[in-house]
Amino acid sequence: AWLMAGMASAFPAFLFNSLVAPELIPFEPDHWAFEFSLLAVGAPLCEEIFKAMAVALFLPYIKGPKHGFQVGFTVGLGFALIENFQYIGISLLGGPFAASFTILVRGIGSIPGHAVWTAVAGTAIGWMATDRELKARLSWKAKSVAISAMDIAETAAIAKTHSNQPTHCRHE
Repeated sequence: AWLMAGMASAFPAFLFNSLVAPELIPFEPDHWAFEFSLLAVGAPLCEEIFKAMAVALFLPYIKGPKHGFQVGFTVGLGFALIENFQYIGISLLGGPFAASFTILVRGIGSIPGHAVWTAVAGTAIGWMATDRELKARLSWKAKSVAISAMDIAETAAIAKTHSNQPTHCRHE
């Protein structure tokens, strides 16, 4: 579950990096500082936020800082797995040299980097987990949000089911 949460956190991070972060950069897109700001500030910041959110999903089950470290490390590995598939897949278009270079660079930097930085966030979340009152409040809120999300999904599924029925059955 931890690995899958990390993998899932890559999708909103990708959307944020692609759609929102470029709009927040104060430079023109053709200026060198735009790309630098996006790569050095925008992408890492939003990736760490989404990975920390994935770790926070497990707050009700995290026992302390060591356990938070384990959860964060594994979430970070899941994130790196999906991100590396994306980069390596794109690099295959550049031929064997480009693919080999990308695999080497991503293997050295991305995998340990994502795991370690998310483990740091997991450790902090693990410290939060030792505060029983805070953990109880956050667990209650998380369950409330989960119930609301399930209600929305159920309502959408019911509406879809009814919209697929023949027109003469819609009065029921």
